[in-house]
Amino acid sequence: MPLLAEMHRWLAQRPPKLGSTDYNAYNAIVDPVGAEVRFLEFAKIGWDWTERRLVQYTTSVGSGRADGRMRSLLDAETARYYAEMGGRADGARALEYHRIFFLLNGAAMLCAALDGGPRAAALLARWKKPERRLRQFAKLLARGLSIDPVAVEFRECLQDSLTPDGDRP
Repeated sequence: MPLLAEMHRWLAQRPPKLGSTDYNAYNAIVDPVGAEVRFLEFAKIGWDWTERRLVQYTTSVGSGRADGRMRSLLDAETARYYAEMGGRADGARALEYHRIFFLLNGAAMLCAALDGGPRAAALLARWKKPERRLRQFAKLLARGLSIDPVAVEFRECLQDSLTPDGDRP
């Protein structure tokens, strides 16, 4: 898909930063009363993009949860806040592109498992209710973090492919 290739090219041109590569939502602790986030366990250090780290730290795929529920702390407001506080006008765009690839990779892993691919049993044992989970991937992909025209067009194409005859609700 040309839109994904364009997003990938744009992301690949951004320089990575040295930091934690232990991407697990369990390593981010959110204060339920305040607005503080604390990170734990920096056992693995490497080069990656800050926005990719943020997507992975703030997205729980709900492995092992009986209800199969995924959760994401990112929304358009937090993406704008990130861009504003980071002083990077393209911060929300970078977050959205990284999130799109993260979610598409997760959906592809689940589809491969449903097709009986390698390690299918292990993944399906951890990711409960796969049909519901696929709907959650689609719902999160449809939720925009930015007004970037490439991301907007991607979401429109996704919506068209998920509705009969391209009819939107």
